[in-house]
Amino acid sequence: MGLTWVMCIVSFTATALLLISHGVLGSSHLQVGCFTKDSNTSGFSYESPYPSHASSVNVCVEECKQNMMRYAGLFSGYICYCGDIFNGNPSVDCTTKCTSNKTQICGGPESISIYESGHGILGAPQSLTQISSEPSMLHIAWTPPAWGLSTILEYQVQAIPNFTYNECDTLHPLTWQFSAIMSSAKLYGVHPGTKYIVKVYAGNEAGLGYPKQLEMWTSVGVPETPQSPELLSRTATTMTVKLHPVEPTNGPITAYQVVVVDETLPVTVQPKSLTSYQEAQINALPYYIAAQFTPNNFKELFTVGEGQIYGRYKNIQLKDNIDYHIVFGVLSTINETQYAYSPSSHNQHQSNINDEYTRKHQKIGLESRLTVVENNKLVFGLSIAIGICGFLLVLSVIIYIGLRLIVKRNHRRSSEAQELAINAHQPNHDNEIENGGINGYSCGAHYVQDETDNPNYYKQLKEKARMIPHQGLNIVGEIGTGRFGDVRKNQIIDKQGGRNRVIPAIIRSDLQSKSDLQILKELPHRQKVDLHSYVINL
Repeated sequence: MGLTWVMCIVSFTATALLLISHGVLGSSHLQVGCFTKDSNTSGFSYESPYPSHASSVNVCVEECKQNMMRYAGLFSGYICYCGDIFNGNPSVDCTTKCTSNKTQICGGPESISIYESGHGILGAPQSLTQISSEPSMLHIAWTPPAWGLSTILEYQVQAIPNFTYNECDTLHPLTWQFSAIMSSAKLYGVHPGTKYIVKVYAGNEAGLGYPKQLEMWTSVGVPETPQSPELLSRTATTMTVKLHPVEPTNGPITAYQVVVVDETLPVTVQPKSLTSYQEAQINALPYYIAAQFTPNNFKELFTVGEGQIYGRYKNIQLKDNIDYHIVFGVLSTINETQYAYSPSSHNQHQSNINDEYTRKHQKIGLESRLTVVENNKLVFGLSIAIGICGFLLVLSVIIYIGLRLIVKRNHRRSSEAQELAINAHQPNHDNEIENGGINGYSCGAHYVQDETDNPNYYKQLKEKARMIPHQGLNIVGEIGTGRFGDVRKNQIIDKQGGRNRVIPAIIRSDLQSKSDLQILKELPHRQKVDLHSYVINL
């Protein structure tokens, strides 16, 4: 055991002396080791253009720090490499001393001396990109540093404002911390229309590594709403207004627009459909852009309708007796365009109430508004009248249909009552059989009294029928039962003693109303019964 400890101490002492002789332990930089140099320069991504930077470990490491790379490599004392990864196999051929500091080793003929530039900190993320942006948000993504994924503890992101158009607010750097498993993030709290330098660090136990940085712009926000132009004077074809500039709070002010609106037509200005006067006439739009100019050419006093060209828009002369309003717009553009326009109202005419044309304009506007009010009242009255007439029409139709149903129902009931109004007549009362019996019969006739003068069916039937006394009727036998009673075979005995056979129908007196009704309905047909030339005997 004691011998083993002695051998370890001797080995450690020898190694320490060797490192001191090579200037490793005496250096303030942490040496990774000596590695062979292959054909792809051992994986380093940067080669210093200055050969003198390879004459000292300090100079080469400092250059790699400035390039935010984790490793510095020196080859044979005349080349300085930088990178976040390196390739090669361990070697013992790093024997070349640095020309500027003989206590340091700057590689060998076929080997590279590799040093850490940050004493164990991680290199920069391999990539950093901007996915999208909003006025108050940046969406970014990154890839982890090479060689160190397992040792990453966190990511830190910084957004340093580099340029802004906002002259009112003071902007400060912003910092966010994210988990080691994150590879993208949304950075909230940034200012609209501002350029930021975004840096992403990977942190481990040694601290934050080297950053990966990129310049990014946030999207512009909606500009402040401009103040409505003040009308100073007006002629038959022009209007002079006073314009007020807008502060660039949410992005740069790239252009101003003067818009003419024909207020005689009730319409709302749609910013996306704003165009020149000629195109507005083609599209039947009651508004158009009269001028567009940059902030450098801002005009505080502007005459609408004086015929000049501003930008690509012509300032067309105005028409007389038309209620024009002037709208002032502002545009803000970086990677997209946002806009804002002043409200359109009659208040802009109040600033020049003593102007003769303005008074005339106000009078015309007042008369127009009064006409509109009167027309609205007329339309309202006509609407009420139309509604009442429509209601009465519907009510009349309903009453008409109801009356038709009632009349039809009453007519049906009247017809039924007339059919059931039966009068029994006994025209030959003297011949009525005085003694009743089973062979005694009573003759009767029935007819319906109509309101109109109908034929006397009973009289006609009586003229054709033969009145037979009881003694002249002999019932011989029964044939069967008919619809209205028993049908029997009879013999009629005349005064000369002759016998003729007939088949009368015996009608019972207990017939139901339906049967009586049927008999009455068939009475007109019964009175038409007569001898037929083709019937010989019955």
